[in-house]
Amino acid sequence: MTVEDVIVAAIRRGLSLEVIYDGYARLVSPIRYGWKETEKEGMHKNLFCYQFGGYSSRGLGPDGSMQNYRCWNLENISGASVVEIPTHSGLKWTSEPSTCIDRVIVGLPV
Repeated sequence: MTVEDVIVAAIRRGLSLEVIYDGYARLVSPIRYGWKETEKEGMHKNLFCYQFGGYSSRGLGPDGSMQNYRCWNLENISGASVVEIPTHSGLKWTSEPSTCIDRVIVGLPV
């Protein structure tokens, strides 16, 4: 399975992921995955997620904190595996639009 396949499967199953992002292991609940176009990077795929464990260069806030949301370019994710941890509940942005993704491929049900 590709990293993309694992991300899509986790979102569809409502499970979390352990990903290797920029060389570091991180635990995240994926929320949306899709296309984004920017002037700098052109058309690319992004993962909008909520990080609840693992390495973070800026640190993690308390569980449920808005500062734990992440928007990552798929090209920076070198590995992903589904972990049997349900998607974190109480996420305020799961149904809100974000600037991270222009066209959703798959997302959590709202």
